[in-house]
Amino acid sequence: MTTTRETPELRLPWWVQPLNRLLLTLNGLGVPVPGAHVLRMNGCRTGRVRKVVITPFSHVGQRHVIVGIPGSKWARNMRSTGTAELLHGRKATAVRLTEVTDHDDKRRVMRAYPSIQPLGVYPFRIMGNVSSSDPDEWENAASKVELFRIDPAE
Repeated sequence: MTTTRETPELRLPWWVQPLNRLLLTLNGLGVPVPGAHVLRMNGCRTGRVRKVVITPFSHVGQRHVIVGIPGSKWARNMRSTGTAELLHGRKATAVRLTEVTDHDDKRRVMRAYPSIQPLGVYPFRIMGNVSSSDPDEWENAASKVELFRIDPAE
């Protein structure tokens, strides 16, 4: 996940932007990095191509991505356009991202995240979304984050 926007409560770790630049470069060279994908979309106002590193995960047969800092530009673009390409190395897949707005669904997915993606807990702890891997805490954090479902584009 990446964004340049910061809030007083939630802040990206300093190392996220350099890491994302590295992951974008590797992906551009066709090197797939396990867990890291690039979402390529058009900007909602400019129409220019935008790329962001995301870490999708599967829960009950459905892929999702968590936006750790609400209001991120790429999440706003997805709400506006809904479609993008998901890149992993040289493989590109047309996808549709839909925000999960049903609070119960969001809580269920968030509760499962620490057991599905244990290494993904660390950045969310640093940002201040959660303080541990406790599923109850992740379920309660559903109100602090945005969650998108990733579907193949039709």
